Amino acid sequence: MMRIGFAGALALILAGCGSEPATDIGDPGAAQAAATGVAAVLKSEAAGRPFPDDMPDFVEPMPGGSYMTGMRGSNSLRSTGMDMYQAQGSAAEAIAFHTEALAKAGFAPQVGAAQKVRDTMETQIAGKHPDGRTLDIIVIENSPTDTMVQMRYTIPAAQ
Repeated sequence: MMRIGFAGALALILAGCGSEPATDIGDPGAAQAAATGVAAVLKSEAAGRPFPDDMPDFVEPMPGGSYMTGMRGSNSLRSTGMDMYQAQGSAAEAIAFHTEALAKAGFAPQVGAAQKVRDTMETQIAGKHPDGRTLDIIVIENSPTDTMVQMRYTIPAAQ
């Protein structure tokens, strides 16, 4: 009798996920279809929700954006968070807005080259502040008129 540990079982399960190959008629396969469904649920559930009150002041969304989801965490070393929203504007407008907002807040923004990730183009903006805070932003261009933004921040604990 062969025994499979938890990691082995998980690997087998994951190997089966999305194993249906995409076809030339546009079938995205199970994994991509599931991811698309999750994104659609997030968009519909979040429609009209306000941005959280506990977002740090240096985490600034574009005006007119629609909040999608977020999370917070902390330990003795740092506080962290992530917020995601649907931007009102193109990816280029979101990149320009966030680069300028980071600079105004005293961060040193570094804009990476756009990279293709599955069916989207993503641009990362890394921001570091002299006091140790970080704000990394990913601008996701689904289409010329559909842009999402993910903002991940870290705030070091007071020493």
